[in-house]
Amino acid sequence: MAEQFRIGDLAAKAGVTKRTIHYYINRGLLPPAHGTGIMSTYSEDHLLRIMLIKKLQEKYLPLERIRNIVAELDTSGVRSLLEQEEKGAQAAAYPAMVSEAVEPSAYRAKYSAGTCYVKYQLGAGVELLCPKDLSDRERAAVMNILAYAKRVLSGIKEARLDV
Repeated sequence: MAEQFRIGDLAAKAGVTKRTIHYYINRGLLPPAHGTGIMSTYSEDHLLRIMLIKKLQEKYLPLERIRNIVAELDTSGVRSLLEQEEKGAQAAAYPAMVSEAVEPSAYRAKYSAGTCYVKYQLGAGVELLCPKDLSDRERAAVMNILAYAKRVLSGIKEARLDV
């Protein structure tokens, strides 16, 4: 029989609070507990989903997007995506989120050679140029990219090689 957890045990194993578990259930990120009241239990599926949610939050994905990703997965799908995330397969989920936020062909058509740009410093020798007049949706995507890139680049300062 599959392992069952009480909410306190699940919270401890997942590294979250009981309140966070209830919040995730209310937001549709987690299925409800099995049973009700003091007899309610949670399964390994709940634990895996919480771990995946935490990994996706580390990529600065909004909870709405995380809910859409997690809701479509069964337990084996959650386990598989979690394994990919733990191996550092960042290319799978993050670019999909970015391409969804800013359609590349529409982006190229909108901005021409006369557009004013803003330069963002991501790290030593790494810059991102963006048009100054972005829509709110595009600006949100750029802010996600900036936060993610700064986080990744800050982790490799020591490993930088001069080529």
